[in-house]
Amino acid sequence: MNMRNHRGFTLLEMVVAIGIFAVIAAISYGTLNRFIDNRVIVKQKNDELKNLQNVMVLLERDLRYALIRPVRDGFGDTEAALISGTDLDLGPGELLRLTSAQPNAAMNNIQRLQRVAWRFNDGQLSRITWKVLDRDQDSTEYERILLEDLAEVVISFWGYNEDEVLEVQSEWTDSEKMPEGIEFLVTLGSGRQYRRLPQIQLPSLKRASGVALLTVLFILVLITTLSVYLVEDEHLAIRRISNQRDAEQGFQMTTGAEQWALKILERDGKENNVDHLQEPWNVLLPEVKVEEGTLLSEVQDLQGLFNINNLASGRDEVWYPLFTRLLSVLEINEAIADALIDWIDGDQDITGSDGAEDADYLGLDISYRTADRMIADIGELVYVKGFDEKILTKLSPFITALPEKDIKININTCPPLLLKILTKEILPDPAAESLTEGRGEEGYQDIETFLTRTEMAAESDNVEPLITISSKYFQVRSEAKFGRLTTVLLSTVQRKTNGDKVTVLRRRRGLS
Repeated sequence: MNMRNHRGFTLLEMVVAIGIFAVIAAISYGTLNRFIDNRVIVKQKNDELKNLQNVMVLLERDLRYALIRPVRDGFGDTEAALISGTDLDLGPGELLRLTSAQPNAAMNNIQRLQRVAWRFNDGQLSRITWKVLDRDQDSTEYERILLEDLAEVVISFWGYNEDEVLEVQSEWTDSEKMPEGIEFLVTLGSGRQYRRLPQIQLPSLKRASGVALLTVLFILVLITTLSVYLVEDEHLAIRRISNQRDAEQGFQMTTGAEQWALKILERDGKENNVDHLQEPWNVLLPEVKVEEGTLLSEVQDLQGLFNINNLASGRDEVWYPLFTRLLSVLEINEAIADALIDWIDGDQDITGSDGAEDADYLGLDISYRTADRMIADIGELVYVKGFDEKILTKLSPFITALPEKDIKININTCPPLLLKILTKEILPDPAAESLTEGRGEEGYQDIETFLTRTEMAAESDNVEPLITISSKYFQVRSEAKFGRLTTVLLSTVQRKTNGDKVTVLRRRRGLS
């Protein structure tokens, strides 16, 4: 073997190699160090954006599903459904206070009503909640700090004035209606700003231009946010904006389906005065495929249910006996009817031996007051003496809460169980089934036909005040699947007597 062909490195070669390695290592270290520093900055900004977006999603949820349900404060005085303004007696730094509804997964889309406040104080943005709606002086408020190190939070309200012109207001004091949207401008300690315009109510069709304006503003906010943060962390920013887009797209799709259902109801109201289960509003198209998703819309006649606000008349001879018969059939203690009357009526006089007014609730571990007003959502019943989730689950397929009393039951759309309890003596099941079959394909065309049936013998005077064949209150359930998200919107709508107008009274977020 020739050893001359296998000589090692010379000292000079080693020095040159080590020098080259040192130069490369120095360059690499600087680059890596800058990368690590930039990565930390990017992560901080991404966390900042993530926190902001999470807070805005929560805020938007509170606002979008707000409802007109005034409450009683710690002194028993009325507090408007949504209040804001420097002249109002709110907590320190409080921006606004409202009543919001969220779905309760444990009770099949029955809503959970909650009083919520948003507060900006000492650079912190907080969300305040109470366990009850109608508070006692000792009711505990629960504060959750959501954002810190903020320089400023400014809110403004978008609403229509008397001339139906959309305008911006610095505060909202109208106790009879909600604004169309509330704009939040959050200024961070660094000086950067984040703007969001959650939309609360979709106006009627004549206000379509206002809806377009709100939608354009929302899109501009998304574009601005994407432009700022895309350069910092492309993947995470796109994913967050994509989720935000899917959620907003789903909501817009459901409101579009809602408007379509409203037009069907409007046309039906103009064509006839009889509502039954074979009409177009109850046989809408099946699930429709749209680009990147699907859309489904269903309508329910709310007058096919018993309106619990009919009990605002107290122990009358019309609705009170009907409700107690409903409780009896469902094997629920009938005594809770008196407590429900006291919850709704506007006085502090106890009804019967089982009623309950403020004094009964103020002595509880978590104390509160009676509402002394009509119920806004049947989920509110869990606050009433004698009611619980089990009872409410039993009752929910047969009751609703409409914004007025003396709403009659539509005999063409109600479940057989309600037909069974129309008479003073509860009808046997075969009789209720016979009345249901008597509807035929087009329902009862007049009240007289129903009252002359043998099952109604000698009961016409008692039954006639309870029933109708025409409805004006409906619920539209719209479900949109877009991207990775499913959005369900429950809309309570009212159709005027002549059928020429259908308006949205409230919206709720449902479960798929």
